[in-house]
Amino acid sequence: MTGRSLAHLALPLVVALVACTETPNAQPSPATAGSAGRASVAPTAVATPDNARKIVVASDAADGGDGSDAKPFKTIPAAQAAVRAALVADRRQSFRITLRSGRYPLDAPLRFDEKDSPADGYALTISGPADASAVIVGGRRATEWEAQPNGVYRTRLPAGVTPAALFENGAHAMKARVPATGYSRVKAEVAAANTTQFVYGDGDLPAGLDAASAEVYVWSGDGYDWEPDLIPVTGIDATSRTITLSQPAAYPIRAGDRYYVQGPRALLTQAGQFAVDAKDGFLYYRPRTGPIDRQEIWIPTVPRIIDVRGGSPDTPARNIAFERLTLTVSDFVRQARAFSPGRDNAAVHLESATGVAIRSVKIQAVAGSGVVLRGSAQKNVVTGSLIEDVGVHGVWFQGPALGAPHVNTANEVSNVLIRRGGRIMGSGSGIKLENSGENLLANDRISDMPRYGISLKAQAIYNMAPSYNGVAVTWDNHWDFLHTRANVIRGNDISSVLTDSQDAGGIEMYGAGKGNVIENNRVHDLSTGIPTGEANGIYLDDGSDYNIVRNNIVFGITGARTTAAFVKGVYNEVSNNIFINSGGGAALGSYRLFEKSRHDHLTIARNIFYSAATPDIYWFRDWSDDRISEARSNVFFQAGGQYSVRFAFAGKRISLDEWRSTYGLDRDSVTADPLFVNAATGDYTVRAGSPALGLGFVNIDQTKIGLAADFPFGP
Repeated sequence: MTGRSLAHLALPLVVALVACTETPNAQPSPATAGSAGRASVAPTAVATPDNARKIVVASDAADGGDGSDAKPFKTIPAAQAAVRAALVADRRQSFRITLRSGRYPLDAPLRFDEKDSPADGYALTISGPADASAVIVGGRRATEWEAQPNGVYRTRLPAGVTPAALFENGAHAMKARVPATGYSRVKAEVAAANTTQFVYGDGDLPAGLDAASAEVYVWSGDGYDWEPDLIPVTGIDATSRTITLSQPAAYPIRAGDRYYVQGPRALLTQAGQFAVDAKDGFLYYRPRTGPIDRQEIWIPTVPRIIDVRGGSPDTPARNIAFERLTLTVSDFVRQARAFSPGRDNAAVHLESATGVAIRSVKIQAVAGSGVVLRGSAQKNVVTGSLIEDVGVHGVWFQGPALGAPHVNTANEVSNVLIRRGGRIMGSGSGIKLENSGENLLANDRISDMPRYGISLKAQAIYNMAPSYNGVAVTWDNHWDFLHTRANVIRGNDISSVLTDSQDAGGIEMYGAGKGNVIENNRVHDLSTGIPTGEANGIYLDDGSDYNIVRNNIVFGITGARTTAAFVKGVYNEVSNNIFINSGGGAALGSYRLFEKSRHDHLTIARNIFYSAATPDIYWFRDWSDDRISEARSNVFFQAGGQYSVRFAFAGKRISLDEWRSTYGLDRDSVTADPLFVNAATGDYTVRAGSPALGLGFVNIDQTKIGLAADFPFGP
């Protein structure tokens, strides 16, 4: 909480963000050359006019209501039908569907499309009380439990429902699994490059396990730990101890890869775990708390709670707002292959949607993501909201693949608290942005994610197709195909991510297009959950070019293989940052991995590098004379007064003096205490007289980082 409000959160104001305005004493940035130097978010979702027609819904209302205060509708679809009928006559009307406190269980998603969309300048708003006590539940409460042996109970499933998730008292229950917690390790690969079979260890599985109901959750790829797969099993051979999957994993499954098996009722040994017998129509559960009939146990009945989808990008759903609601309980899928699109279940799903707002909404305990913006999604906003205990991502942008039109753009996620994600899939990140550009991600607080805090994805040139739509891909034009460009990531507070993965960062990009700006963020207190893994505060991975990293504060990145910042790509600028090196690696690292992926012309200027341990300022896996355009006006401080540059490819370290004399870099940089006001309490303001100020460093305004003072749901 920062003690101020954000002017840009007052809708429907135009939010014009000049992404590349210069800080005082800054020099023109090479990152702006040939790139989109500005990123803007166009007018976002409209506010509801004061003269909106009011329609009332109450969960305890009698049937046959008319939507008035005296006779409210009983269901949201009834109110929606009344709005649709009125819009047929005239779309130049505004409506506010007001939900009274209570629970609104669903047997089908709430779907909104162009028929629910007023004309521009008008709005349909679905809102609840100020305390968000109108709770829309994507499921049915489980009752009529029958006791079974060993503390297990069972109940009949709703007709046609085979849930992949379950919730007890607002918390995720897990599918029955072995091991009950943590992971087993693949004993051996069946054959080189095999993606559908592996050998399990003696004693890893109980004898006679039912393969038909089993699923394998596996991080394939010889310890990459990039993306997990969840894939049904087609066979278990107890003699050869071989598991066969119904679909290939993302990478070859090799000895040592982490996995577990879930699903069969025989694995139901722990409290908080469930199993489904689809053939007999029963759900089996071992509750965390008893007696079971006093617990709120919900079976999800819908994959999405709110599904906003227009007929096409040309006929989008538009001008719809959701305010002061709580959304909870939704289902997942039995198969979730890495990098596949079949995991886009979400509490709120937007597609072919323009000008849709999610304001002051709680999204809690859902099996998919919190919000998905898929395909054509423009000028939508998520603000002032809480997203917690989600199965995958907090917010997931899914723009069309390379070669398709650039239609996932100009959206905003601001002043949102996102925490405890990836409860079902370890790829879960706070905000994941794929093939999407010109978006604003501002003043969000993100924590407790198994993978990234914020991730920007498109494609590195070495993985692009030879051509798109008949146009050959070349080095000079390949950025034209990348939609992840000109995004602004500003004022976010990110901590406790990478908890179950590695080779990642608090803020990360891969193959992103030009002109993305990462500024005024605080990335701190994170460590990879993989003991030998790599963790970075800010990570510009392969193919991340012409981007700006400035005015960020990074500290508390711990582990043996860590950097405060790791930068690949071309013409990136790293300026006016504070990098506190808390781990065993260098403050800033860099290397070129693939022949077609360039890494050159990096600018490193007016930063503070502070280390209490390792003397390494920079770490280079390889080197070329054009690697760095400028390294100047930096301040280095190491508690023991030792300063070095490490070249991993040569297996050596050189001194700072040798770095200066041999490579001509950092000649005006100094080694001195930057004079922080109080680093122990997180105040990284530098005092008057700091050598950094004399070199052009400008103090970072830490009051502009994190949630607004008026965030509605507490710290």
